[in-house]
Amino acid sequence: MVAKLSIMVFLLEIFTTYRFSNMKMHNSALLYEA
Repeated sequence: MVAKLSIMVFLLEIFTTYRFSNMKMHNSALLYEA
């Protein structure tokens, strides 16, 4: 149970980091276009 929970948290962290870096790259691209 605890292991499953930590795995879920780990995946959530990776997902959030990926989304954040993706968003940052997208914003940079928009700034570059403008």
